[in-house]
Amino acid sequence: MSGYFGYILWKSIACFWWPHTMGRILGNGLKQTGRAHGVPIYGTRISYAYAVAGEEMIGRKVDFVQYDNANVVKLFTSGKYYELQQVKVYYNPKKPSEAVLERGPKLKYIWPFFCGLLFPVVAVCAFIYGRD
Repeated sequence: MSGYFGYILWKSIACFWWPHTMGRILGNGLKQTGRAHGVPIYGTRISYAYAVAGEEMIGRKVDFVQYDNANVVKLFTSGKYYELQQVKVYYNPKKPSEAVLERGPKLKYIWPFFCGLLFPVVAVCAFIYGRD
């Protein structure tokens, strides 16, 4: 658990230093990707075009975490991204095909990382200091 959220945290922080270019939204929307306990689960369906060093690319990520059902629905019902809108696209200079529209870690995805690290520390302390 901590490993996955650690990777997301690392990528989210790293993209703060990524350069940006202007792009445009080609299409957006929601797609139902499954069901959990009778509740539909939605995923993003967004695409945007951008160019780096004269090479046209297509991006499909809003940010590095796209698995929060409530935020996905809110994002696309708010009208934040609409077709043909000009947007800033942040891209990885080492791998320009990796891009996002929103950068930076979100607090609600940072706490599971630290909880995942805290559990083994508490367990070790309990083992060491809990012995008689």
